[in-house]
Amino acid sequence: MKQIYILILATLFSSITAKSQQIEGVKPEVLMIADSLTGISMYNTNGWAGVPKEWTLQEKLKQIVTNDELVALENYHHNAAVRAFAFKVLVDRGDIRFKEILYNSLTDTARFQIRHADIVSPKSVASYIVDELCNPRSYMSKRDSIYYDTLLRNNPELVEQKSPQYYRFINGKKMSDFRRIFTIQDSLTLDSVLIFTPGIYGIYHRIKILDNLPISEKYYNRLLDMYTKEGYTNVLTALCHYRTDEVKEFVIKALSQYPDFFKSDGHLNHDVFPLVLEAIDATAIWPDPDFLPLLFEIQKLSHDDCFVNIWIYRRVYTTFMNYNNDETYRAIENSLTETIVHEHFPSDYFINDRKKILKEAYEENPNPHYLPLVEKYCNN
Repeated sequence: MKQIYILILATLFSSITAKSQQIEGVKPEVLMIADSLTGISMYNTNGWAGVPKEWTLQEKLKQIVTNDELVALENYHHNAAVRAFAFKVLVDRGDIRFKEILYNSLTDTARFQIRHADIVSPKSVASYIVDELCNPRSYMSKRDSIYYDTLLRNNPELVEQKSPQYYRFINGKKMSDFRRIFTIQDSLTLDSVLIFTPGIYGIYHRIKILDNLPISEKYYNRLLDMYTKEGYTNVLTALCHYRTDEVKEFVIKALSQYPDFFKSDGHLNHDVFPLVLEAIDATAIWPDPDFLPLLFEIQKLSHDDCFVNIWIYRRVYTTFMNYNNDETYRAIENSLTETIVHEHFPSDYFINDRKKILKEAYEENPNPHYLPLVEKYCNN
C-alpha cells in the first residue's frame, strides 16, 4: 500500500513538472527559474544589505535564456513577472520582435510585485512594459548590442577598472555608439493606440498622454467616451481643460461622492476614493468657484485613516493655491489650528503633516496670497 501511495505521488509530481515545462522550445533549466520568478527587482539590494531573490533569479535567467526563448516566455508563461521581464530583456538586447509583443500585451492586466530596494508595489504587465519602454533614459535609444558585446569581450578591463570610457559608454553620452530601435514614429503609433483603443487600463504613460493632448473636438469626444462609456475616470483632469458645462457636472458629481470614502464595514471604498481624488485634481486644472463648497466640505474631513487625510490635504491645498480669495485662505488656516482628537495619534500629528503639505503646495505654485500662512505656520 505504501509503495502504491509513493507511486501515485511520483506520478502526480511528474505530471505537474511536465505541465510546467510545456512551452515548446524552452529549456527545462530556463523554465525552472521562470517558474520561481514572481516579481522583478529594480536593484541588486533589498535595502538591508541583502540581495533580493528576484534579482538573483533575473541574473541567472539572463545568462542562459535565448531571444527565442524570451519570446516564448513572453507569449506563454503563467507568471506575470516573467512575461514583463522577458519583454525588458528583449528590448535590452535590441530584438525588434518586442514591438509586436508590445501591442499584444497592452491588455495584459495581470499584476506582479516590483521591488525598489525595500519598497515593494504591484504593477500590471501592460503598465510595466509601456512605462519602461517610454522611459527616454532607458529605451528611446538603445545600445547596439553587437557593438556592446564586442567592446566588453575585447576590453574586459573597462568594466573591472570602471574607466572613463566605460562610463561614457554606459551613460549614453557617446550617442554614436547607439542605434535607435524605438523610433519617433513608433512612439506616435503607440500614443495613438493608447488614446483610441478601448479596454486599456492602468497604464501610467497613457494618463500622461491624455493630460497633455492638444485641445480639439476629436480628442474631446474621445475623452468623453472614455469617461462615460468605458468608465475610465482618469481622464477627468484632461476633460477639465475644455471647461464645458458637461464636464463641470462630472466634477461636481464626483466630488459629491466624498461621504462614501468608506464602506459600511469600515474599509476604504476603492471605487469612490480614487474618483474623488481625481476630481480634486481636476479642480486644480479648472479653479471654478462652483467647486469650492464641496472642496470645503472635503477639506473638513478628519478620518482615522492617515492615508486618507494626507492624500486629501495634499490635493486640496494644491487646488487652493489656484484661488485668490479669503474663503480658501481661512479654510487653510482653520485646518492648521483646529483641535484634533485621535485615539492613536497626538493632537499635533495631523497638523504637522498639513503644515508640511502646505509648504510643498506653495513651493510648487507660489501664490503670494498664501505667503503669510506659509511664513506663519511652515517656517518654524
